[in-house]
Amino acid sequence: MKVLPVMVMGLVVALSVWIMLSVQGGKQLAARPGANTFELVITSRKVLVDQLPEKAADGSLSYTYRFLNAADVGDVVMSEAEFQKTLSAVAAPTQRDWVLKVLNVSSYNKLWWPALGFLGQIVFAGRMWVQWLASERSRKSVVPPVFWYMSLGGGLITATYFMWRQDLVGVVGQTSGIWIYARNIYLMRRHATSS
Repeated sequence: MKVLPVMVMGLVVALSVWIMLSVQGGKQLAARPGANTFELVITSRKVLVDQLPEKAADGSLSYTYRFLNAADVGDVVMSEAEFQKTLSAVAAPTQRDWVLKVLNVSSYNKLWWPALGFLGQIVFAGRMWVQWLASERSRKSVVPPVFWYMSLGGGLITATYFMWRQDLVGVVGQTSGIWIYARNIYLMRRHATSS
């Protein structure tokens, strides 16, 4: 077995994990000087928040908050009460329709992500039907060329979905196969031209 294909597969997986970890959902504001930053998971989304302690004249401590990478939720400085109110409006499952709850998204404008994930799963699962039908026709186990193209397409689509979801298991599972599918397409084409 050649080492280069295995190394390339490892690089593809590592690059995909790096992309997944880099995805922050658009522009990100810089934290205010002296602010603590922390991450919240709201529905399926990781949101960065800065929390700035402020001393009152009487010596008591209060905090103000700001979302750093969620402009659709708001990027203004909020008091503790405003922050709690915003969180309860955005994150409370009772505030979302059943469709949003089932698909684990925060708003209808994000429904295209689960749709993309379903498309990838349909293409990826469909490859097995194609292989099964081709084998039934031939009365022996065969792997038609379209199987590898569907594997690659479905793998790329679902890997993209898992990167958006920031799902490490899905990203590693799908991207480790992408190189294998591409390599099989390359070997299949090379064999066809040399024959």
